[in-house]
Amino acid sequence: MALYIQALGEDGRWGPFQAEQGVAYEFVTRAPGYAVTHTYRSPFPRGSQLVHLKTSRIADADLPAFSIIELERHRGRADPYVCHIVFDGRTVPPAKITLPQLQSRPIAAEIHTDMIERVVGRTWPAKESHVVRLELSQ
Repeated sequence: MALYIQALGEDGRWGPFQAEQGVAYEFVTRAPGYAVTHTYRSPFPRGSQLVHLKTSRIADADLPAFSIIELERHRGRADPYVCHIVFDGRTVPPAKITLPQLQSRPIAAEIHTDMIERVVGRTWPAKESHVVRLELSQ
């Protein structure tokens, strides 16, 4: 059930949205020429005046995949030599995972710096033009 539905204005603004601290949200964006993008963010640690929601396109090489999952870290790079990152159970993660067969399941990413941050999403079918983004805020 959607907590908030908003069409973007000409300027790209979509708020205000009042998030609860410590609660994880799924943001779904739809735009012509882009895949339906399901963004799972780790909980907001504090308020923010700016939340950038990115949309994704499906590359031709990824068309055979059942699901496409992208990982992004907002603060700094997802550098496995600087911090310990686990993406779908892999410790030296790529920025993107494609699942070659039907696997409707949860998918997780976590980062270990001075604290552990974890985000969990679920897979969506790429053949129906869906892409999943897991976003870590730290």
